[in-house]
Amino acid sequence: MVTLQPAGETSLRVSAPMISLVTIAIVLRIIARVTTTSGFAVEEALIILAACLFYSHQGLSLACVFLLELGTYTH
Repeated sequence: MVTLQPAGETSLRVSAPMISLVTIAIVLRIIARVTTTSGFAVEEALIILAACLFYSHQGLSLACVFLLELGTYTH
């Protein structure tokens, strides 16, 4: 296994908890909306859209970190 450089290691340490935090927050919000009488609104759709964009950004960032670490990405 390739040893990550400090920047890649930091990126991984920050990304994993943030992805988990976003997922937990969205799940809790959906559970709260389902269990209460208030229904889904436009805000939920926008939150899910923002989460999808966040997940794709984090995925691309982590992919770049690992590609650079493995030496398969050339600029």
